[in-house]
Amino acid sequence: MTLLCPYMKFVQIKQLNMNIELFLRMLLKDIYNNNFCYIRSLCFHIPAADDLMIDNLKQMIKDEQLLFQFAIERIIDNIYLKWT
Repeated sequence: MTLLCPYMKFVQIKQLNMNIELFLRMLLKDIYNNNFCYIRSLCFHIPAADDLMIDNLKQMIKDEQLLFQFAIERIIDNIYLKWT
């Protein structure tokens, strides 16, 4: 995705047909390895989202050092992730 749209700053995904942790891990690693990627905000529509999922994603990001300064929150069925 980062090679196709390197100047995008925000990505919204309305339907994800794979594990969100796996997808987020792959996407953030791709963004980190790409010097020309400007994405700094993601939104995922996940109907099954709950506070435990947010905690697990936050812990995964910290443990694997995928991002250093970030905010993640859930509003109804959407997960928002922003970073600098």
